[in-house]
Amino acid sequence: MRKISNERRIAGVGIDTHNVDSGQDTSFTTNRLVLAQQGIVLENLTTLHQLPAKGSNLAIAILRLRGGSGSPVGVLALVP
Repeated sequence: MRKISNERRIAGVGIDTHNVDSGQDTSFTTNRLVLAQQGIVLENLTTLHQLPAKGSNLAIAILRLRGGSGSPVGVLALVP
């Protein structure tokens, strides 16, 4: 993950399920790797298959919560 994120300038990961780590991974490996690099993890996204392989930008509207470990967001894909 580190090598790929450095080569491709990945700011985070997004997935269409409720967790980027498998159900058996109790150490949350992917979450920890992404967050250690100050990346973002987006879960429960829909219609990802409609995005082009590259060239899209995301507008992410967060709900700022105090003392939490995550937040609901609104995500808008801007496709060229």
